[in-house]
Amino acid sequence: MQKLAIGLVAAALIVGMTGCKSKKPETIDPGFDDGSTRSSSQDDSSMRDSTGSIALEDIDISSLRFEPNVNLQRIYFDYDSDVLRSDAQATLRENYSYMQQNPQLVVLVEGHCDERGTQEYNLALGERRALAAREYLVRLGANPRQITTVTYGEEAPIASGHSESAWSQNRRGEFKTAPRP
Repeated sequence: MQKLAIGLVAAALIVGMTGCKSKKPETIDPGFDDGSTRSSSQDDSSMRDSTGSIALEDIDISSLRFEPNVNLQRIYFDYDSDVLRSDAQATLRENYSYMQQNPQLVVLVEGHCDERGTQEYNLALGERRALAAREYLVRLGANPRQITTVTYGEEAPIASGHSESAWSQNRRGEFKTAPRP
C-alpha cells in the first residue's frame, strides 16, 4: 500500500511538472554528466560531443522536428509492465545497429500505454517504458547523448477498441528521429 501511495505521489509530481496537454520531449540523462562547466561566453566547439555535433543536453529538444523512421521498429510490452520482452530486446538490437550507422540523428523514444489505468499512472508507466528502452540501448553501447525520451501514457493510441487486440498494440515504445543541429 505504501509503494502505491509513493507511486501515485511520484506520478502526480510528473504530471504537475510536465502538464497534460503539452508533451514535449525531455532529455533524461542524469548519469552521463561529464562534470564540465561552460560559461555563456564559450564558443560552440565546447558544446560538441564525440560525433562533432552539439551535445544533446545543449539542444532545445522541443525545437527539433521528430519524424517516424522506417528503420527503427516499435517494441511492445505486456500488460502493466515496463519489462522488455525477448522480442523487444531483439528489435532494440536492430534499432541499435541502425543508430550506430547514423550518429547524426537524435532518437526520440516514446512510451505508450493502453487505456486501462488512470491518466497519471499511464503517464508514469509510459515514462518507465521509454526509459527501459533507452537504458537497454545505452547498455548495448548507444551514445546516451543521442537518445531522448517522452511519455504519452494512453493519449496516443494506434489501435481503437476496448479489447486485448487493441490494447496489446497500444502498449508500445515508438522511435522517431531528427537530424542533429
